[in-house]
Amino acid sequence: MIVFCAGMVRSGSTLQYNIVREIAELSGGQGEGYTDHITPNSYPDHWWFDNRLHIVKTHEVTHHVIRQKFCYTYRDIRDVAASLKQKSWLPLRAYTKYIDESLRNFERAKAAGGLIIRYEDLFGDRRQSIIEHAEWLQSPITDMQIAEIETHTYISYTKATVSTLRAKLHIGRKFDPQTLRHPDHISKFGGVPGAWREVLSKRQQREMNERYKGWLGENGYS
Repeated sequence: MIVFCAGMVRSGSTLQYNIVREIAELSGGQGEGYTDHITPNSYPDHWWFDNRLHIVKTHEVTHHVIRQKFCYTYRDIRDVAASLKQKSWLPLRAYTKYIDESLRNFERAKAAGGLIIRYEDLFGDRRQSIIEHAEWLQSPITDMQIAEIETHTYISYTKATVSTLRAKLHIGRKFDPQTLRHPDHISKFGGVPGAWREVLSKRQQREMNERYKGWLGENGYS
């Protein structure tokens, strides 16, 4: 069976993928990497129906995704904008269009009834998040296994693996095929919620607060 980790971009989707991947591996499942533009032909036929868990990361929330078991992580969209700004993935004028599409995906995910997790909870209580994902997957897990997954997904461990990846760039590797982490995966703020207050200009903060006031309030972001 395919399990999709379909989180909002720059919102802990890789963290969630690795939590789910490591839980699945305890019972013989495995991570299958990242996919965009998902169709029924994107994967071998047996992946859709067999008893083995095939964990796939995507940022799409389409009918192919929500027909399967899926989880989704989201965060304060001001932090999404701040992360995009730090990575320079988009010109500033394109942020709102990109975020608007992310929010449409968020609403589709929420309506479809997958496991929806706030990034702030993933970041703040890793152990409880691991337990919640294991229960959702109906995968038994021991305290020792929880502790091991905690270790593998903490920022300090992630930074170490990213440093190792940087050393491999001379052979052309752009990301780690198992964890999907890339060399600049961790920002200088270490993923701490609320970094938007330092990264976004006062004007950008006002624009974000005005444009997304309703969504921010509805989802507990002041």
